[in-house]
This record gives sequence, structure tokens and C-alpha cells, in this order.
Amino acid sequence: MKKWESDLKFRTVDFDATIRRCREKTYPPGHLVYYLRFCCRIKIGKTTDLDARLKSIPHEEILAIEPGDVFFEQILLWEFGRYRITGEWFSQGPELVRHVLELRDGAPWDGIPDT
Repeated sequence: MKKWESDLKFRTVDFDATIRRCREKTYPPGHLVYYLRFCCRIKIGKTTDLDARLKSIPHEEILAIEPGDVFFEQILLWEFGRYRITGEWFSQGPELVRHVLELRDGAPWDGIPDT
């Protein structure tokens, strides 16, 4: 277990407030959290070189991108952990789908499940 996981395990986290704080933070240029779709799975990841990262990961669609760092990514991975398939890949659970739709201003994507 990583330190951040054990720290989060023992306290109640207000996810919405944490996300707001992460989004209000200023990140260095190019520090991004991305959401990719491959078949019926969503990958949440972080990068400082999006082009190189996209070339190295199988995906069918870029769902959303937002500024972020490793802490922000880890909060997202923890929050949506109940949908984890393996590693940073998740099923299209309703809360994760809603989160991505909010980032996309409600724009649907190919293969979006009914929520």
C-alpha cells in the first residue's frame, strides 16, 4: 500500500471539495490528467508529454483532458476505485461517466453507456 492510500484510508475525504481545490491549483504547463476510452474501459492517467503518451497507449477516443499532477490523478484513481478493472483502467461506472461528462460539458462520446 502506498503512503497516500493509507493516509486516505483513515479519513473521510470530501471528493467534490478536493477536486475543486485541485482544479483551482496552478500546475506547470503541460502537466495533464487525461481520460481515454478503449472499448468499454476508461483510463485515467497523468502526463507531461501528451503526444508521446497517446502513442504508447491503445485507445479509441480521448474523452477529456484537464490540468493536474500526480496527487490529483491519485485522488481520482482512489475516488473511482470501485470501478477499477486493473491498474489505471476502469469500467464505465455511473459516477465516472458523470465526471467525464462534466469535463466535456455534457458532450457524449461513442459507446457511452446509459446512466
